[in-house]
Amino acid sequence: MKYLKPNTLRRNLFDSIDQVLLNKASYVKNPTDHSRTRKLSFKATINSILQMSGGSINNELLSFFNCSDTTPTAFEDIFKFFTNSSNPNATYKSYRVLAIDGSDLHVPTNPKDKNSYFPRINDQRPYNLLHLNALYDVCGKIYVDTIIQKSRNSNENQALIDMVDRNAGTMDTLIIADRGYESYNALAHIQEKGGKFLFRVKDATSSGGIANGLDLPQDNEYDIFINLHLSAGRTKDHWKLYKIKTPINVYLIPKTLIFSSILQVSAMFLCFIIFLLEF
Repeated sequence: MKYLKPNTLRRNLFDSIDQVLLNKASYVKNPTDHSRTRKLSFKATINSILQMSGGSINNELLSFFNCSDTTPTAFEDIFKFFTNSSNPNATYKSYRVLAIDGSDLHVPTNPKDKNSYFPRINDQRPYNLLHLNALYDVCGKIYVDTIIQKSRNSNENQALIDMVDRNAGTMDTLIIADRGYESYNALAHIQEKGGKFLFRVKDATSSGGIANGLDLPQDNEYDIFINLHLSAGRTKDHWKLYKIKTPINVYLIPKTLIFSSILQVSAMFLCFIIFLLEF
């Protein structure tokens, strides 16, 4: 597999910035922002922020660079332009392999941002936290999508669904995810988009895990096929399901659980394989 050279990636990044500059009026909060000639232009502001390190001096630099004049969508579009121009579209056995994981990010303390602020507890200093969800192209070795959420109202499941909507469907795709992203909602969403999935799930004895409540073998290792019927109705609505003689699991969607629009139907089937390996 042939990967792009560093100089090519660098050129792609600068070209992506130039793409945003062509319509910079769409990326400022006020039409007059960055309209006058100044020492620190719109392009210089973008370049400076992208090249910043993680030092504490950043707080002063951000104020000096007038980055508050620039909307976050400018950086989102630079990311999209760069990814589209740099992705080699590599596959594994004709599948595009996308892996998602999450990580917490500490940001400068700001008590006014209640959705990310955590007050002092005992000897621990107050802090603000964001949650990063990143989608990585395993074969292409490039990040293709990200969603950043305020930590107090972060939702990894919804982040996965949003990124599946934006990245699946154009070609055969395999989504790989860890336990924080497991849910019937996510699996059904990927299936309806025509994708495949490989999730590490919680132990069958753990409440809240998708394996909990399923009729699984007691062996140390197994590999079984699961037919699952997701239904928002109750027995009187889908009584024929309980007459099926072949093994089938029925999962009733709680009315308090918010499902994606794909599952706003009365019922659907979800098929997947569960395998357990003893290490």
